[in-house]
Amino acid sequence: MRPVIATLAARPAPSAVIAVSVGAGPALLAAADPAVRDRVRVVLSLGGYASALELLRFFLTGEYAWDGIRGRVVHDPAIVRQFVEANADLLETPAPEALADPARAAAMLQAPPPRVAELLARLSPERVAREIRARLVLVHGVDDRAVPYTESLRMAAARPERTRVVLVHLVEHVEGTRVAAGLNAARELGALVLVVYGLKR
Repeated sequence: MRPVIATLAARPAPSAVIAVSVGAGPALLAAADPAVRDRVRVVLSLGGYASALELLRFFLTGEYAWDGIRGRVVHDPAIVRQFVEANADLLETPAPEALADPARAAAMLQAPPPRVAELLARLSPERVAREIRARLVLVHGVDDRAVPYTESLRMAAARPERTRVVLVHLVEHVEGTRVAAGLNAARELGALVLVVYGLKR
């Protein structure tokens, strides 16, 4: 987050911030920082997240939920295990082994170790959402398998004023997906064009 704050502080004029995927977390946190928040005019988040805890839950278990919306995807177990092993220094034994199993991971995330809980809270933009003064434009693919679209809905609920959510089928995460049927594709493309045009205002 500090490099983002430093970059914004060095700019002479109000800025538009474009953040992608997990990188939206530091960008949104920086946009809430008292040192630079008045310099940020608008933040465009593409496939970003609101809660680091919920993002971790999704990655480890495949489950996501928000305000009555629930779903599940299946992640490659080998990738999940690599992620757990790469972050083993944050966990107590036998936590690494537990997190590699979706059911045990879900149980552990109900009450994470204090150090992990604190870190996840610090990495969660929803915690400081009300301190963001910029307009928020949250674009998310409903078929996103890396960050669930419910995270953009969660962020919008945390700071609904001057926030717009655009859910699309034209992209999965931040890359293109299958071509949507004619009229729907045109509508979504039009919505994206309006979003980009709106960044100038």
